[in-house]
Amino acid sequence: MDASLPLIPLRRAVAALWPVCARPRGRLPALGCVLLAAEGGHLRLRATDLEMMLDLTVAARVRESGVAVPIARDLRPLLGRLPPGRVRLVASGSNAQTLTASCRSVTGAVPVSDPALFPDARLMGDEATATVPASVLKRLLTAVVFAVADRAAVDRGILSGGLCALEPGRITVVGANGFILAVARQEIGTGLAAPRSIVVRGHILRRLAALLPEGDDPVTLVIDAETLAVSWGPVRLVARLMEGAYPDYHRLVPTEMATVAEVARADLATVVAAATLRPASRDHACVLAIVLDTDHVAVRGHLDMMTFSEAPVPAGLGTTALARATVTGEPSDVTFKAGDLAAILSALAGAERVTLALHGSTRAGVVRAVDDEAALTYLFMPMVPR
Repeated sequence: MDASLPLIPLRRAVAALWPVCARPRGRLPALGCVLLAAEGGHLRLRATDLEMMLDLTVAARVRESGVAVPIARDLRPLLGRLPPGRVRLVASGSNAQTLTASCRSVTGAVPVSDPALFPDARLMGDEATATVPASVLKRLLTAVVFAVADRAAVDRGILSGGLCALEPGRITVVGANGFILAVARQEIGTGLAAPRSIVVRGHILRRLAALLPEGDDPVTLVIDAETLAVSWGPVRLVARLMEGAYPDYHRLVPTEMATVAEVARADLATVVAAATLRPASRDHACVLAIVLDTDHVAVRGHLDMMTFSEAPVPAGLGTTALARATVTGEPSDVTFKAGDLAAILSALAGAERVTLALHGSTRAGVVRAVDDEAALTYLFMPMVPR
């Protein structure tokens, strides 16, 4: 392989692949590598962790077609040491042991693996294809991915993935972690002939949301029984789908609420932050009591035990913060984890005003953006303080 290309696009491409290949599995060292394939007028870069494969294409001047598989943790710092300019990548012969990178007067080399050990790209089977603007998909994913359970929480099972429901005229993305339910829906033509619902791992949805561009470039989604392929411009991401049925979230979203408050999002975020206490240990968490009454929202924080303990722990009381609001219905209150509402309000950062709806102290609260083009709905589960 012998190819040359600008250094900056190459650095950006390797940085985009880094989260995929940064943690190789012990018995599969090729998963810690980046496949470089030079052919025609471009250099293709690929990384995979067996759950996700990411392909990026960068324009290049190719003198000799070929493939090299350098180790990612060696390649990235080498590119970081090169001066700005045009970099030349050379791996001579089919059994090359090193990849040489040179830019101006600086040259470095990194070891390469056998390309035959790098996992092949999976061929798609019977498939359904949808096309949506990049900005729409990015917004829906960004609004939901924070609520998807961490994959380290093995007891969450299917909740470590997000539900993507694609219909001929609508896209719905859902995430939940046992404390928060996030639903983002957009009415838009997709080109699908029939509805398809899939569950994609949360860390893959987060990577996809970060990679998607801000503009309205068309994004193609190809779905078969086991995988989802998302492509736009020079980028293609292929994800293995999760097995199992996602919970029926429709049953959790209330249709009627006893008390509804409309408040400026920034004001509510300020009073939540003001009432939040910093716990002294992991055995505690800050719990907020929120009251909707007449013309204001009142929030008060205290510390609550999060693990079982025989020793009594006195509650730490925080200040009560108030925000002006338009409240309809009878006064109502609920207690919940402070971080839940803070995360929801952060996800709604683009909204000027939000509605906060309660239906008693033992049922979930609902937060929605006012006059939002994408129907964003967030539920936060109540807690009973000790």
